[in-house]
Amino acid sequence: MEALPLQFYVKAAHGTLVGGLPDRAVLRVVTDSRRVLPGDLFVALTGENHDAHDHLGEVAARGAFAAVVSESRLEHVPAGLVAVAV
Repeated sequence: MEALPLQFYVKAAHGTLVGGLPDRAVLRVVTDSRRVLPGDLFVALTGENHDAHDHLGEVAARGAFAAVVSESRLEHVPAGLVAVAV
């Protein structure tokens, strides 16, 4: 996957960048918190049985630098993790 700036994903998701640098390169986009590596953009999906917002601390500890999160769940974003609010 080609590294693209975070701003590309902010625009694609029609989101708002909360903290962070829009020009920082995203190495990978990941939806599984167990597979996060440093430099990843994590997408916190919510389903009937699971809410990935519950794992934001874990993905930050694994090195993700940003996460796409629901605007209503911004309070779950740990310090140091850049948020893309959607």
